Amino acid sequence: MSAHGMLTDGQFVGSLEDEIRYRGAMDLLISDMAKAEISARVREILRAFRIKDWQSEPHHQNQNIAERYIQELKKYCNWVLNTSDAPPEAIFFIIKYAMFIHNRTARQKLGWRTPYEALTGQTPDISMLFCFRFWQVVYIKNYRESGTGFPSDSNEILCYFLGFAETVGHSTTFIVYNPETHS
Repeated sequence: MSAHGMLTDGQFVGSLEDEIRYRGAMDLLISDMAKAEISARVREILRAFRIKDWQSEPHHQNQNIAERYIQELKKYCNWVLNTSDAPPEAIFFIIKYAMFIHNRTARQKLGWRTPYEALTGQTPDISMLFCFRFWQVVYIKNYRESGTGFPSDSNEILCYFLGFAETVGHSTTFIVYNPETHS
């Protein structure tokens, strides 16, 4: 399971291409007949990578197995939102955080392997999961100011933990939110 931030349906093609670039071509694309997911450009990509596609009937969530995973993800996200004091604007990062943990939790259906392991063949390192919880206050070094004053001048910046950086740095590279810069 993975998430890509999209503001419009037209960005689905780029997200599909990114998913293929990051994880490799999937065997099957399941959709609910959304126009963005069955467009001519998507069909071209599916043909190029020999990816099968299957569409459920619109408004029949019971036909689409992905809907069950989305329902579970919503439950996890609500739990994180309710227990973290994070603002609702952090929902995309909550989704990514919940997916990261979901993908590294063993499943009986997979022979007690994780989805990450089933996809990559590698047992995931989960040690970073125990470092921080979502929206926990963390302090990072301020690299813009020298902070040479002793000891009353701190060279640290208050931030909030948002999740794990999967494509940057090593396994303990984290994503944080800096309230001063709003980034």
